[in-house]
Amino acid sequence: MKIPRTLLALVIALLATACNANSSNDTGKLAKKEKYGLTIVGYNYTSRYIDEFSVDGQGGGNLHVSGPNGGGGGLACCAAFWPAVKKATVTVRWQSDACRYLDSVDDDGTKHWLHHSWYKEREVPVTVHVNGEPAYMEIHIYPDDRVEAIVTDAISEPRLKLNKEREDRTEYSRCQNDKEPK
Repeated sequence: MKIPRTLLALVIALLATACNANSSNDTGKLAKKEKYGLTIVGYNYTSRYIDEFSVDGQGGGNLHVSGPNGGGGGLACCAAFWPAVKKATVTVRWQSDACRYLDSVDDDGTKHWLHHSWYKEREVPVTVHVNGEPAYMEIHIYPDDRVEAIVTDAISEPRLKLNKEREDRTEYSRCQNDKEPK
């Protein structure tokens, strides 16, 4: 069965705007709308892959190490934003480290490892940089554990232009006694 191109384009457009379902065409008037559902975009300026991060409990996915042209993450739905709230904050939680422990050893001596992750969490102020309709909640995670949350109407370039070769690909250290920490 062939799907007409117009119908397919309409479905794709509806899916692409699902996070911002409450949006209006009244651009530049943030106070007119009570709440926005913003697409989460992550930027990882650390030297390690971040297996997961979240904004107020909403999963932001995983973040590869940012390079000169990209933030390292994809797009995830959705962070809530209320423009009428003065001094708005969000809680950002991310995997900051891990250790590995032995899970099993095959008959041929092949070892299988599991990882235990540690997390950091920061409550950060939300900065608003929009000329039109808010669409994105950018989360910037820096090597010194500083975090920025910025509402934008377009996806920004990385704030730091870092070389991708800085990525630390070494194995995580072994957990104490090769057991999962409690």
